[in-house]
Amino acid sequence: MRAVRPDPGKLARAAVLAAGMAALAVGALASGSPSVSGLSAYVVTPGSALGIDGQGFTQFGTSDCTVGQAPSVTFYHLPDLAQTQVAPKSLNAPDCTDTHINLTVPGNLADGAQVGVAAFDNIGSSHQTGHNLQVTILPTISGISPASGQLGTNSVTVSGANLRPPTMPQNPQLTLACGTLGSWTGSSVSFNPDNQSCNQSLRFNVLKDASSQASTQQISLAAGAYTFLPPTVNGGNLGSATVGKTIAIAGQYLGPSAGQVTFGGGVTNPASSW
Repeated sequence: MRAVRPDPGKLARAAVLAAGMAALAVGALASGSPSVSGLSAYVVTPGSALGIDGQGFTQFGTSDCTVGQAPSVTFYHLPDLAQTQVAPKSLNAPDCTDTHINLTVPGNLADGAQVGVAAFDNIGSSHQTGHNLQVTILPTISGISPASGQLGTNSVTVSGANLRPPTMPQNPQLTLACGTLGSWTGSSVSFNPDNQSCNQSLRFNVLKDASSQASTQQISLAAGAYTFLPPTVNGGNLGSATVGKTIAIAGQYLGPSAGQVTFGGGVTNPASSW
């Protein structure tokens, strides 16, 4: 029996073909990068539930995350972008699927954060989504002071936390239910009540998407009641008096600065003391 020598050219071509097929196989295994399309809430509280929608969260495109390496969610704290990683609530559906993740908002978020997902493709490479979508920690009101005032009260302060969050759009606007805005910081809002009683509220917008100034959500906060105390004069007859005599008029909430007294017939005199 005669031995058949292999053709070197054919061997070389076969090796090239095999290498090409292997490369195609590896390419077929590698899936695309994950992406996030939306959040179930954009204004949240620490410890509350949050859902993330997107695609490519499971390693092998399965119906849950029990097979392969599970995804993780990263919260990029604002404004410094410090990171907190959170696992899905569980690896079973519906808490973790290829298109959805349920989790708990971490307790160390103080103001707001951008949200991204890290997931693995089916050759074990990790991919990170963008983190332009963001959550705002719900601002809180702790009090209003003073709760009442008379004429001349020109500054009332609403105290709270995260009243000017880092997720606000450029050139943010604050709308009050009453009065004229004085100052606005993260911990307080001051306003002139303009000698009116009202139930104060604060309204402003935050961004859901850091890359779009149009993607806003309004936050509205009840800020407490302010009561204007109008001036009152005690009733009764002032009695008789001669020209030039000083008389006293008693009352309440007459204001801290001097005004004028008008008598019947339209005669107005400045007060000698107030």
